[in-house]
Amino acid sequence: MTLAHAFVAPNSFNALRMGLACTVIIVHGIAFGGYSTRIGPDYDIAAMAVDGFFVISGFLIVRSRIRCRTTARYLWHRAVRILPAFWVCQLVVAFVVAPLGWLYMRGTLAGYLTASPHGPISYVLHNLTPRMSFFDIAGTPSGVPFPPADSGMPALWNGNLWTLWWEVLCYLGVAALAVFSLLRGRVVLTVLGAVLAVLALIRLDPGRTAQLLGPVFESGYGRFAPLFLSGALLSVYAERIPCSRILAAASAVMVGIAYYDPGTALRTISEPSGNYLLGALPMAYLCVWLAIRLPFQGFGTKVDLSYGVYIYGSPVQQLAAVYGLYKMGPFPYVISTLAVTFLLATASWFAVESRALSLRNWTPRTPGAIARAGARVSGRGPAVTRRTQVAVDGLIPRQRPAQPAEITQVLDRVLPAGTTEPVGTAGPAGPAGPQALPSASRRSAGGGGRQESGE
Repeated sequence: MTLAHAFVAPNSFNALRMGLACTVIIVHGIAFGGYSTRIGPDYDIAAMAVDGFFVISGFLIVRSRIRCRTTARYLWHRAVRILPAFWVCQLVVAFVVAPLGWLYMRGTLAGYLTASPHGPISYVLHNLTPRMSFFDIAGTPSGVPFPPADSGMPALWNGNLWTLWWEVLCYLGVAALAVFSLLRGRVVLTVLGAVLAVLALIRLDPGRTAQLLGPVFESGYGRFAPLFLSGALLSVYAERIPCSRILAAASAVMVGIAYYDPGTALRTISEPSGNYLLGALPMAYLCVWLAIRLPFQGFGTKVDLSYGVYIYGSPVQQLAAVYGLYKMGPFPYVISTLAVTFLLATASWFAVESRALSLRNWTPRTPGAIARAGARVSGRGPAVTRRTQVAVDGLIPRQRPAQPAEITQVLDRVLPAGTTEPVGTAGPAGPAGPQALPSASRRSAGGGGRQESGE
């Protein structure tokens, strides 16, 4: 059985993404509370979870683009999934979370709105896109365990958001390939091979390549590009790649070797963890296999909280640290902040994300479309509208042609009282009958295509 045959809905992609999001929040909670910078000494579990997000995105986003009729529609789908919740989160951080921290530290809100250099209004305006300009608001949060005072890292409310920009760049890369009709297996394989070749050069001659490419390549493009492309490669070759336990076990071993990273600190943007030259493809296969085989099919198909958990976890934990809740110990601190994060993620889903996703198929009304609609109302346009087509297709038996009396009955049932919608126009043969109706080959109402997890 191949990955394509095993990938059926419902699957466990949403469950795996939720597990990865919770892993990031729990590990960061250990760090934000000042208890330890790692759960284990030899693996950066949070970095591995973030990398899991990117390989899953590569697999699902390429499928999403292939399913969309146009690149513009694909980009619209990505925008309504990412941006509305991101903007609301920025507002919540700037005008709810940070003011509560300011109030606790200063005993008053005076001066908060006009604080500089990074006041709340400046924070929102400079961070309207996922490419974050700064993460603090007026120097807050301060007096918290993370980042450590001697780390050189700036204060941050929502450090998790730094990866969103790289995610968006991956989306744009898929769109660029699609525009030029290059979203094919050989092209994706070539691009992935080029990125891995550059990583190999970095390993062989780090000094010279660092001068040519800069440190951002290895920590940004050199990290997330091979991960996303590995997931994309599995997606475009899903019909040929077997869904195998043996390959999954081998991939797990390779991931364990590639991500072995003895140390005592969380990696920063300039110190990427994991040998992506060795571990990108195994990580992709392992995550896709788990998403297909884990027994959590259907989880999150109606309510997907993983994105909300990811974007609200850091602000909640930092605010709790400002109030000193980390002094209660790691277990109460992590569990209580995780519970509050889930509440905010739930509110985000029902108030923002689900409403935004309902606009996935929205199409702006162009002047031409408005003119055609007016022509139909006046009787000068096409004889049969899509609404009539769907109604007749769904309610008249297919075994025989629809009779004029049946069409009249159907229209009486589906059109409001007093509404006139012509079924046909009179011609040389007289009033149009069933032969004037278009072929009943379209899908009936409610028969929309399956939505894949993660789109």
